[in-house]
Parts: sequence; C-alpha cells; structure tokens
Amino acid sequence: MINPILERELKTRMRTWKTPIMMTIYLGIIAIMMLIYFLITKQARLYGGAGFEPSMAISIYNTMLIGQFIILMFVVPILTATSISGERERQTLDLMLCSDISPWKIIFGKMTAALSFVLLLVFSAMPFLGISLLFGGVGLEDVIKIILYYMLTSIMVSALGLYCSTRFKRVITSIVVAYFIMGIMFVGTSIGIGVFSTLMSSYGHADILEKYGYEIMSAFLAGNPSFGLSSLYLGDFMGFSRFVAIPTGMYQAIKPWMVNAIFDVIATTALLFMTKRRLSKIK
Repeated sequence: MINPILERELKTRMRTWKTPIMMTIYLGIIAIMMLIYFLITKQARLYGGAGFEPSMAISIYNTMLIGQFIILMFVVPILTATSISGERERQTLDLMLCSDISPWKIIFGKMTAALSFVLLLVFSAMPFLGISLLFGGVGLEDVIKIILYYMLTSIMVSALGLYCSTRFKRVITSIVVAYFIMGIMFVGTSIGIGVFSTLMSSYGHADILEKYGYEIMSAFLAGNPSFGLSSLYLGDFMGFSRFVAIPTGMYQAIKPWMVNAIFDVIATTALLFMTKRRLSKIK
C-alpha cells in the first residue's frame, strides 16, 4: 500500500498549476543556457574560420551538468524546507500527528514526494543531454552516473530541508536556514581550504600541502557537492593534478565523488534521525 502522505503530496502537487509552471521555468532556463552557449561558440568559430566540431558535445555536456546541478540545488530545499513548517502554518500538522501515521511514514512520505519531483525534473531535461549523445564523446554510462549523483545529493539536501522544516515553525525561516547551511557547504568549505592553504604556506609548511594535498582537500570538501560532481566530468577537482604534482595513493583508490557519497550517506542518516526525534517531540 502506498504511503498516505506520499499519495496526498503527489495528488496535491500534480493537480496545481505550480508543477507545470516550475517545470516550464526549469526547462526554459536550461534551454536559454544552451542557446547562449551555441551562440557564443558559433561566433567564436566564425571568427576562427572553423565549423562545428563533434568535440563540442563534451563542452555542451559539461555546461548542461553544471547548469542543471545549480538549478536543482536551488529547487530541492524549497520542496522539503516547507513540508512540516507549511503544515504547521496551515494548522494541519496536529491533525496529521493525531492520526495513526508514524513519524517515519510522515518523513519518508514528504521526502519521497520531493525526490519524485526532482526525478521528474531530471528526466524532463534528458533531451538536452541527448544532444551530447548524438555527437559522441559522452556515453550512456556517464549520464547514468550523473543522474545517480544528482539523486544522492538531492536525498541529502532533502533531508537537510526536512530537518529545518521540523526545527523551525515558519516556512521562510526554514528556507533561509537551509540555504545558509548549503552556502556553508558550497562556499564556506572552499574558503576554508583556501585560508588553511594560505596559512600553511605562510608558516613554511607548503611541503605538507604538496604531500597530503588530496587528503586535506577531502577533509575540507567532503560535504561540498561540487567536489564530487567535478570528478565525474573533469576527472579531478578544478585541476587537482595541477594542485598536487603527483596524485597520492588515496586519490587513486578513493575518488572525490566517493568521498562526497560517503558524507551524503552519513549526513542523511543523521539528519533523518534528528528529524524523527524532533517530530516525535512535537507529537
């Protein structure tokens, strides 16, 4: 039997105009990005006297990945950060908690509904990725890896948004805190490793950075989704091979996306248990 919370969320979401409007905006932004990329590339090749090259497919693929990932990271927190706090503002949370539905069913129902919409967004953009597949250079396995990474990251972000939704009573507060934490994950960790590297170099420990660069990078950027994503389409993190002269043994065995995946699993598990504990207290 389908989770009653999931059934209600899917019916409610698909019966409103918000879903098709959001999908239209989402696909429209991606289409505009692709159009701008083609126009810029066309002008550059006209001045260079060259025609279209199939190798452009890889560049199109990378542009698509980055754009889609950024949009998803903005959309996912809104889907779950409003779930419990929204019920509280509509004064329907007490009715839900008084029913025989367990806190776990509420959590997984809300989370699955959000992830179902994310999956719908991802697959709706597949025709754009199909452009890259037509010209080669990108295989179907690469697309599958990216989709799985999208979903794994979305699960972690959904768990974060859901916890903020149970922790704070107002929707706007939940969304702001969720975005703030994500800002720390994306920007704060990058700034942190930059400051750490500068301090280490200033105090004459540049040899440590060169020898254990990847380990230090992994410790700081394990929670940064960009760290794992970059390894799937660049092969390293922003030119890691240039940051560290000789890749360490850890880099050979554990890739950045693996480090980020381990963090996502641990963070998701912890956030779900904290959400359940918080929801049980409300109940």
